[in-house]
Parts: sequence; structure tokens; C-alpha cells
Amino acid sequence: MRRERRLNLDGRELPVRVARSETDKFLAELGLLAEGETVLLVVSELVTNAVRYGAAPVILALRLFEAGLCVEVTDGCPQMPVGRPGDENGGFGLDLAGELAALSFHPLAEGKVVRAFVPLAPSSCPLAEEIVRLVVDGCGTHDLESSRLAVARLLRDLETDLQLVHTGR
Repeated sequence: MRRERRLNLDGRELPVRVARSETDKFLAELGLLAEGETVLLVVSELVTNAVRYGAAPVILALRLFEAGLCVEVTDGCPQMPVGRPGDENGGFGLDLAGELAALSFHPLAEGKVVRAFVPLAPSSCPLAEEIVRLVVDGCGTHDLESSRLAVARLLRDLETDLQLVHTGR
């Protein structure tokens, strides 16, 4: 099973719809249906911004990590995204995506990449489950859900730092 997907949206009619459809298929292949709505909303907002305010090429990349899914939208415009006050014409996309995922913006030689890291639910993260079992067995605690959430947060933060910030991927 491929743990990543890359899609060039240039020249596509209805690129946001294509991005959502391909993302939905990717999530289904990975068995990540619980995270679907969140990921699809993030993809929609970031691709819409790239199409509306960016420049070709517009590329969507999805990468599955142990603790979450990285959504990357690359476009050819060097100007970094700037949030604006929302009104009847929009302006809520970056704020909304930022509420659902850890956002970062990175300049490229020609354009930029906008990254969003969407954490997985603890039950979707096998490594978190294993760590929780070890912690619970070793510590004798019976609060499995609190331990699971704490470990998932720790893994999400670690994965975000290591994979997205330091490596630039």
C-alpha cells in the first residue's frame, strides 16, 4: 500500500473537486475514514487558496506518517499566504485549516509549499497503541484513554517537528 499520493492539478477542470475526490480515495485505501471530513476540509481550503491566489503549477501531495497525515499544496507564486478578515466573499479558509491542522508555509526556488499536518485519532495510530499498552502495563494505571491521548499528542508533536520542520518534507 502506497503511503503517499501526488497529484498535479494544473489544467484540471474543477481542481478542488478533483483534489477532494483523490484525497477521499487515498484515505479509503489507507482505512482512514474517521479522519476523512477533517482532511477533506483542509485539502479543499488549501487547494482553493492555491488556485485562487497562487500560480501554476498547483500540486497536492498527501503523506501518511505514523501520527498523522501531511497535506502539502505547492504552487508557483512566491507570495506567502496571509489571512484576511472573513466577509461574505470568504476569507475564512486559512483560519479554518489552522484550527484543524498544524499549518506551515515554506518558500521554494519558484513558489511555495503550504503544509498542514492533521493528527490521526489514537486508534488509527498503531505505534501510539503499542506505547500505551507498554505504559499501562508498566505503570499499572487503568486510565487507558488518558494515556492513549497523551501519547498520541506526544507522537503528533514529535512527528510534526521531525518530519515537517527539520527535514522540510
